[in-house]
Amino acid sequence: SANWFTHPWSALLGKSPPPPPAQPKGPIPTYPQVRYPVLDSAFPIADKEHLWWLDNDRVVFMGYEPGSYDPGWEKKTLSQRRADGRETDMRVGHYVWDTRTNEVRLFRRRLHDFCVEEGVSAFLELPDKEAPPPAKITPFWIGPLTLWTGPFGKERPKPEIDAGRLVDNRLIRRPCGVIAPPGGFGARIPLHAGWGVLERRRFDQPLLYTPRKGPPRELPLLTKDWGRVLYAPWRKQYLLSEIHGNSEIMPAIWWLSQDGSTQAIAIPNTGYLSASFRPIRPGVLMSGRSRPGERVTQTPESFILGNDGSVRSIGRFSLYKYGTSPNGCRIAYQNSRCFPDPSRSVDRAAPRHIGCVTAHMIDFCQKGETL
Repeated sequence: SANWFTHPWSALLGKSPPPPPAQPKGPIPTYPQVRYPVLDSAFPIADKEHLWWLDNDRVVFMGYEPGSYDPGWEKKTLSQRRADGRETDMRVGHYVWDTRTNEVRLFRRRLHDFCVEEGVSAFLELPDKEAPPPAKITPFWIGPLTLWTGPFGKERPKPEIDAGRLVDNRLIRRPCGVIAPPGGFGARIPLHAGWGVLERRRFDQPLLYTPRKGPPRELPLLTKDWGRVLYAPWRKQYLLSEIHGNSEIMPAIWWLSQDGSTQAIAIPNTGYLSASFRPIRPGVLMSGRSRPGERVTQTPESFILGNDGSVRSIGRFSLYKYGTSPNGCRIAYQNSRCFPDPSRSVDRAAPRHIGCVTAHMIDFCQKGETL
């Protein structure tokens, strides 16, 4: 039920918490069931970063080198571990996965926060040797970081840029390696090339979008409810979503066009009280978050809200650390291949969570199997 702990913004604004969300009304329709082809890379993926598409066929992800498990890694110095290409008990690197051939090759080691956009990538490089911290007591010191950026495979170091002020561009797409804009209210956040800017205002005020040409336009969601802004380059629109952190409130979603106009997207009655949303080529991927009667640990059901207004269930499916291809057809993500059979680990010498979690890819533009 709603209370001051679950609705802190209400407390800050001096308002009473909203009433508990209403249960979905009426019987839940039976939606068509479809299953899309999934490709398993059979290569261990690290649980640290999202996956990034170089084009519509190749994916970059942080992975573990099979067969590199070393239970005595903690006895080595940091410089020895870096020279051996490992951060923990496994050798770690960023790999390129070609989904056409299902082959994986090493790109580079000692990288963090890799991202790529339109052929230009950026990442932080760790030093190859141990370096003293800037102060005697510096927790979590891993050494000075250097930003590299440029065309993929031809990046160059940018020592003049402070690597501590880079912004995460996964929720609001803008060029990799961009310096973080001022935070807080009044922040003007640039969007994709050719677009205007978003402006965050007071909690109780709508977001403001200023196009490249024309007057500013208020968007249909308040600053306090702002969740995600995800770009869909194949349709040249952004998917706006209210915050979906509360498992009892269903966020509203809209398509945002370059001129600032918005189109509300109808959310079907699936029995879920909340959900998260991502743009894909056929429409919007809806992943449930909380449905009465389901266990919290149960993988939620996901649905495709089609561009034609249709609704299809793709079964129990969830995304964690993922990336969408530029054409919107494919999503690369990490997933366990060992349930319910632990023997399917691709590296039995390594701990199970390493050998079982691999990079996967689902293709929404292939013909799915109707059940």
